[in-house]
Amino acid sequence: LLHLAADSDAPPLWIEDTGCWYPDESGRPARAEGSIRIINDRRKHEEDLRRQSDFDDLTCLPNRRSLEKNLETAIREAESRGTVSTFMIMSLDHMDAVNDVHGFETGDEVLLQAGKRVAARLRGDDVVCRFSGAKFGLILRDCPPAEVFDAATRLLKAVSAEPLETRAGPISINAVVGACFLPRHGNTPKEVIGNAYKALRTVRGD
Repeated sequence: LLHLAADSDAPPLWIEDTGCWYPDESGRPARAEGSIRIINDRRKHEEDLRRQSDFDDLTCLPNRRSLEKNLETAIREAESRGTVSTFMIMSLDHMDAVNDVHGFETGDEVLLQAGKRVAARLRGDDVVCRFSGAKFGLILRDCPPAEVFDAATRLLKAVSAEPLETRAGPISINAVVGACFLPRHGNTPKEVIGNAYKALRTVRGD
């Protein structure tokens, strides 16, 4: 990465260099030959591919792939530090009705706005991801059972307290959450997600 002069408004340049050096009779470097290429376009393409693999296109939140990597880290941290963290799955209610009445574009707007509201209520070390469909996955670090009710209430109110603004007009939405604790309810992301999903289904009465 090559940064230009400090007073320049031009963006930095990503460069790739190849070449070799030639020694003199004493074995010390005497000259070098090579080439330097600007690879900003290739770098941007690589970054776009990385982002597509780890982020959800609609909400711009980390996707399930990224969620599982974050869960792996959170589990290990809780184990090593002897702390308790919480994993939640939040599911927005009646999204099928929103899509049927207002159209899928409006449904997408609801998901986008809901994700933004939830993200705005999190602490610095917490994580929210697009889990699937109308569901979000949340990792609340250092959040023991005694604090879960207040945390869940805060996040649910973030979604439901005021209507979400869409091009079809204001839309009110509610949500429910299912939660489990790390590392008590799982030593792998798969186990943790499965237990949180069971809790969600219990809340819904499925």
